Amino acid sequence: MTSPEPMLLDSDDRRIVRLCFSVLGALTICMWTGIATAPYLVNNHPLLLIALAPVSRHIVLVVPIVGGLVMIAIASVRHLLFTGFSFWLGRTIGEPGIGWLEARAEKTGRFVRWLQRFFNRWGYFAVFVFPLGVMAAIAGMAQMSPTGFFAVAIVGIVARLALLSLVATSLREPILWLLEIIREWQGPATLACIAVVGGWQFLKWRKRQAEPREEPVLYSPSTATGTTESAQSRADS
Repeated sequence: MTSPEPMLLDSDDRRIVRLCFSVLGALTICMWTGIATAPYLVNNHPLLLIALAPVSRHIVLVVPIVGGLVMIAIASVRHLLFTGFSFWLGRTIGEPGIGWLEARAEKTGRFVRWLQRFFNRWGYFAVFVFPLGVMAAIAGMAQMSPTGFFAVAIVGIVARLALLSLVATSLREPILWLLEIIREWQGPATLACIAVVGGWQFLKWRKRQAEPREEPVLYSPSTATGTTESAQSRADS
């Protein structure tokens, strides 16, 4: 796979990119922490679980405990944080970021390209259907209007959470039964989840260490011009 072309960013844009990477990294750590400790959190601190890792299975499990409206409020804010910073990251680095995104997600590069085609064809509807993560970054790279993007993304996020709430409500009794089983085995189950998640992350880290890192080249057009002019003046002297 060829390297993505350099992204011409000024100093302010580079600061935005670093901020977005930092926030998205922190949110990802929170997600994996929530997944690793889910057997304990789901019964004892369900709202914290949703704030850390609002994945579908966690949402369905906590709705019978906390109620649909509370879940939607907390999960929407958490999703919107990740979606918003993904969008601004994509909007800042622009179209060359697509190549870098594919390079960073080599195993899912085909899915990224499919999402891009889906977005190119359907625009706002694509954001409504997939209002999170990669699609948000693709919308940002396409320079979609922030007002339009966030309006559609919020509606899409809330609609998805409302649908999950309806599913959980319809399955309330089986879910409560499952929660009791999880409560009885929460100690061993939590330790097992921590071991699995920790082992998985360690293997991913080892794999990244063994592969050459491909990071976006972030430099200012003025810097590049200055470098070229400096080299030209040295050649003329």
